[in-house]
Amino acid sequence: MPIGDAMFRYMTVKGGDELVGIGSYYHRTDNSQYNGVNTTNYAPAYSFSTGAAHLTVDEETGVLDIDEFVFAHDCGRALNRRAVEGQLEGSIGMGLGYAVYEHNITKEGKVLNPNFRDYRLPTALDMPKMRTFYDFTPDAEGPLGAKEAGEGSAAPVAPAIANAVNMATGIYFTELPLDPEHIWRALHGMKDDRNSK
Repeated sequence: MPIGDAMFRYMTVKGGDELVGIGSYYHRTDNSQYNGVNTTNYAPAYSFSTGAAHLTVDEETGVLDIDEFVFAHDCGRALNRRAVEGQLEGSIGMGLGYAVYEHNITKEGKVLNPNFRDYRLPTALDMPKMRTFYDFTPDAEGPLGAKEAGEGSAAPVAPAIANAVNMATGIYFTELPLDPEHIWRALHGMKDDRNSK
């Protein structure tokens, strides 16, 4: 019997009461990664992400113009395609903020930029055109073949932007954020002063 028919029949018999289900998922632990040596790693599957940015660096001001960001994430089978797309696009925004805008200045353990006027976050106007790819081979260990599509997908955004800036300028950056001031300083051979604050 199809699940829709079963639910309708249940609700008819119960006078229209809603059908409530409770479930859980756990994976088998006989996998080779749980061979007694690595007992703290309880992940059933690993997801992988990659990204690439197409951008322009204004050499006079140090301003980045990120035109497009392409992102691929191996989430196994996407159980809710719109939710995965939203998560990946949100991860691009989160990574973009970390990579380009958010500069947390501290001195002796105190935050010196405690409001959003002094701690810039990306807005919808700062977002580049995004293309996302996902839904790779279903994972045998995951529920219905799924893996994660959570915060881990933000990890490759900053390296992709830093690599694109390196390709555009020839300068290898090791500090974030890649804000206009620090890009400008690097373009003019000046020392990065972030560690001195």
